[in-house]
Amino acid sequence: MDITFSPDEDADFWDLKITDGEGTSVEWAHLKLTEISTVTLTIEDGKPIANCE
Repeated sequence: MDITFSPDEDADFWDLKITDGEGTSVEWAHLKLTEISTVTLTIEDGKPIANCE
């Protein structure tokens, strides 16, 4: 899925939260989206992992 954001914002790091249809949510914190072009989000051993390129 493509996600866009406004790089004009005055924030270096962003949190990304995904909520499913049942209301369960997972959050990936402290992503520097101004330096990332691709993020692969996974859950490993119950912990959210963000692999960034």
